[in-house]
Amino acid sequence: AAMAGALDAVVRDLRMVPIAQVLGRLPLVARELARELGKQVRVVIDDRGVEADRAVLEEIEAPLLHLVRNAIDHGVEAPAERAAAGKPPTGTLTISAEVVGGVLRLALADDGGGIDVDLVRRRAVEQGLIEEPSARVLSDEQVLAYLFSSGFTTRKVVTRVSGRGVGLDVVRATVEALGGTVHTHSARGAGTTFALTLPPSGPGPAVP
Repeated sequence: AAMAGALDAVVRDLRMVPIAQVLGRLPLVARELARELGKQVRVVIDDRGVEADRAVLEEIEAPLLHLVRNAIDHGVEAPAERAAAGKPPTGTLTISAEVVGGVLRLALADDGGGIDVDLVRRRAVEQGLIEEPSARVLSDEQVLAYLFSSGFTTRKVVTRVSGRGVGLDVVRATVEALGGTVHTHSARGAGTTFALTLPPSGPGPAVP
């Protein structure tokens, strides 16, 4: 049993790769999309040398790409709008990774306009996801969780950017299938953070 455990540990170590391999692809996507939308964005990556299971990284690459697109499309404002709000014209998107207590934590934080929680609350009611009396008593974080409901949108018109690829519901489904969670924190005018927690080696019992 000890030998089998040691072998499992070796195999697991072989599967572990630097998360920088995935995160390193995100700035180019961010810059290209920002240019398409007439916005300016600077991407800061802080991966702290974190490693994760290759299979986990392959699964989360598409969700991370979507969160980057979402931050630039919905979060970061146009340069003139930022200047009017007293911000630098270039938005900042910070992508960080760390392992704490055996849990992989990923965060994508933008310094954009933040999410209009009241708008999300109204749209969740309009789209039949929740009854209006219940919606009134939910906390901001509980309301923001509806962003991850299938088909949810705050837009009347689906743009080419917001309408392509995976939605936030797929982000949540992918993260939960890996045994993780996703949370949203947002402040009006100050930006939004999507925080993902994942087991670095995928779902299932860890090897002792």
